[in-house]
Amino acid sequence: MTHLQILKDTTLYFSRGSTYIPTKATKEQPVCIPNLASIIPAMDLMDREFTGYAHSQSYSAPIRASMELAQKTLSRYYSSTDKSVLYRIAMGKLSFVF
Repeated sequence: MTHLQILKDTTLYFSRGSTYIPTKATKEQPVCIPNLASIIPAMDLMDREFTGYAHSQSYSAPIRASMELAQKTLSRYYSSTDKSVLYRIAMGKLSFVF
């Protein structure tokens, strides 16, 4: 997998969902919308790939630098998932006080 292919595949994967809700019954299968459970593993995969590209001497310095920037950007998004209420609920990190 190339450094651009992983970005393309990820974009296509998460763009496949739709918010369209049919108003009548159809024979077509509903579109699967990516959810939180699929996003975290995808981000982990991207992080591993970006790390490999950033440290590989087989790529030029500008490519390695761009992969480091991509990894830092991804890390910023990844760290913001901890602040998401949905993520905290899914991971059992949200405590309720009644």
